[in-house]
Amino acid sequence: LGRPLDNIPIIHVGGTNGKGSVCWKTAKCLQYSGLKTGLFTSPHISSFRERIQVNGDLLTDDDFTNLFPYILNICENHNIPITFFEITTALAMMKFKQDRCDVAV
Repeated sequence: LGRPLDNIPIIHVGGTNGKGSVCWKTAKCLQYSGLKTGLFTSPHISSFRERIQVNGDLLTDDDFTNLFPYILNICENHNIPITFFEITTALAMMKFKQDRCDVAV
């Protein structure tokens, strides 16, 4: 994958409670200020696609269909075991790079 977020500033939110709300509100503030904003959250409520958004638009089925095999192929070709969370994180990184996001939360 390389380093897909090298040129994208990242806001990382940590803590015990309220991370999803803080991330969502932060992403909306950035989006409304004119920045193309990627949002990566976990867990999802009703759809896996909620986890990865750009300017409030959920990951599309086409994006998943294109990006997932690419990531899985790299892992298989290099004998890299990968967890569900790691694959989801890689999907988000690749989506944010593909869409040329200005910032990621």
